[in-house]
Amino acid sequence: MTYNVIAPIVQQDLYPLPISALAFDPVSDTLWAGNSAGIVAAYHGSSRARGVYFPVGDGRPVRKIAAGDIQIRALPDSGVGLGAWSKGGVNKWYLRPAPSSIVTFASHPNNSHSLVSATNTPELLMHNTSTGNPIRTLSCPAQISHLHFSQSVLISGSADGVLRTHDIRTSMRRDDGTLGELSVKAHLGGVQGLDASGNFVYSIGWSLRQSHPVTDQFVKVYDLRMFRPLTPIPFLAGPAFLN
Repeated sequence: MTYNVIAPIVQQDLYPLPISALAFDPVSDTLWAGNSAGIVAAYHGSSRARGVYFPVGDGRPVRKIAAGDIQIRALPDSGVGLGAWSKGGVNKWYLRPAPSSIVTFASHPNNSHSLVSATNTPELLMHNTSTGNPIRTLSCPAQISHLHFSQSVLISGSADGVLRTHDIRTSMRRDDGTLGELSVKAHLGGVQGLDASGNFVYSIGWSLRQSHPVTDQFVKVYDLRMFRPLTPIPFLAGPAFLN
């Protein structure tokens, strides 16, 4: 496969701002970009022309964007609220789960009715995708920093460096009341990035050196079916992003 370099997308603003979040539209050639001022904008096709744009928070950077078939969901960096917008920029709902704040969220790639968020309480919230209201709350053993849906389960990465699976379809609980079926200690520090492909899950995070956090020099790889560790992928300077 040959990749050709094309001209970069230029922000059509008087004072361009740093981009803090990106998401590809699953049903069109649109790229959704969130900037440090809390604005989400659409850039269309090979022309890279900017289309609709709208604010998603309180002027803080956009932390995460998820593009679906008919909606855009976004979370500002302050975690004050999670919202959904039409692709024309009309707000459908906006949830502020006071007194807690939302750390991250995940939407199932093939099921637009599955929406889960993690709070700093720490808890998992399962949402009604039409209104955003929580329909189920589940306790977690540690604060979750990353969520990712595979084809079958929800995967979380926590501040304690542990990866866990959560089967939200069956709501199976352990004796401690949590919703984790499988878990593995992936990093001595917290999880910095999480992704999955097929039956494999990948994570990057922090290690400890003389009781101080340092970047783990390996991308950890696990077989998702039993969380069996596979050969990690080394990066001498330490991986910074994972996708």
